[in-house]
Amino acid sequence: MLSRETERRIAEVLFETATVEREVERSRQVLSSNLYFNPREAFEVAGFGTAKGLQAFLRDEGVSLKLDSLQMLVSQYDSQEEGALTRDDFMQLVLPSEDIALREEALLRNNVFPSALCLPLAEHIFLEASCQEQLAILKKELNMRYDFNFLDAFRAVDQYRLNFVTPIALTEFLRKFGYDLSDQDIDAIIRRIDTDGDTRLSYAEFSEGISTGEQRWMVKSPQKSSKENPVSRSSSVRAKLFTLKDEVLEKAIQAFNTQILIEKEVEEAREDLAEQPDFTTVDLFRALDVDNKGFVTANDIEELLSELQVSFLPDEVYLLVRQYSSVQDSRVRFSDLERMWVPKQYKNAILSRSPLRVPPLYPLEAFSVLTVKKIALVFSLLLRAERRAEDIRHSLLDGTNLYDLFQSINLSSDGYISSEEFLRIFRDYGINLSPRDIEKLVERYDKNMDKRVDYSEFVQELTPKIK
Repeated sequence: MLSRETERRIAEVLFETATVEREVERSRQVLSSNLYFNPREAFEVAGFGTAKGLQAFLRDEGVSLKLDSLQMLVSQYDSQEEGALTRDDFMQLVLPSEDIALREEALLRNNVFPSALCLPLAEHIFLEASCQEQLAILKKELNMRYDFNFLDAFRAVDQYRLNFVTPIALTEFLRKFGYDLSDQDIDAIIRRIDTDGDTRLSYAEFSEGISTGEQRWMVKSPQKSSKENPVSRSSSVRAKLFTLKDEVLEKAIQAFNTQILIEKEVEEAREDLAEQPDFTTVDLFRALDVDNKGFVTANDIEELLSELQVSFLPDEVYLLVRQYSSVQDSRVRFSDLERMWVPKQYKNAILSRSPLRVPPLYPLEAFSVLTVKKIALVFSLLLRAERRAEDIRHSLLDGTNLYDLFQSINLSSDGYISSEEFLRIFRDYGINLSPRDIEKLVERYDKNMDKRVDYSEFVQELTPKIK
């Protein structure tokens, strides 16, 4: 639990975030109000979105900024996390967010960018970078607090335990510390931190929004009292499990066990299919991507399921795509399809097989009758696994605090659940599982594939996808 002073500093960072965004937004509107400001041309004039390019542009206009400051600016708007701004990212930097009519008007301009606007553009970039530097100082002071950690910070603001921060939660939290912000101010905070545009803040978004650049995506462990007996912490798993009601935790453990059993069933069917010498993921991808788009959509899957005579519900297909789409854009790419269909130990064998040289006219022509039947079975089990996973999410929604559940499993309190911690909690409840069983469970939760589960991944998996 955080001290009141640390919570006050969180409020201070959030308030300053609103101040920065409102000030930068005013500058965006002034810049875009000039009838000759062409934002697309400005992208090229300002150095094509790299920190070094921006620095060279500023230098030419007599404005001096350190490269570190400009790299911080790029990081704020870099949606692809590639160390440079795309043209769309640059539009977010220079175009107004509140005055949509002005934004659209500016985007329609096609004139040559006048040299007279280079200095106003440079001053806007300087303002953004300077504001970020001021905000970074407050963030650093907050992050260095003796009792600060991201989990408890998120919990302090998410007072309704929704596992995301809403505008209402922000307003009420800030009001506790004397910050009576307008709706526009709250919108400014959300706009600056919210990366997926859903007008609320997930744990990952909130943590990144209050962290320094060096700590991006890091989750620090909650600080423990120096009076705590280290022997009592390590001697019994049960000691920590009592942070949740026993029946709630047992319900969660049984849910995890159900997930493992379903994943085992799917894996066995995958392995059986992988044994078929004519099965290749290239041919399966072709059977799904009949239009040669380079990705697979829910509609593509539904069409092949109909061909295979596998019964399905649209929600099941939606859940399947959502689970395996690594970019979370409702598209399944070839690498996603491999994760969905190929057991690790068979990957090299399947890759060594030669697909048909010419895509067949009939989607499933590349496969034998037996292989087609086994593809149908795997599809059926995959849909069942996603439907059951959603059932589990809804069952845990009633009476389960995901933060407390995460903390109860994360015995080391390092902000990550490891395979060993999952294994220990199952054994404490008399459920003996193999390391491979636990590995399959971790794989389901582990979105960034670092072989452990952070709080954001935990909440993402256990939050219902369908209302």
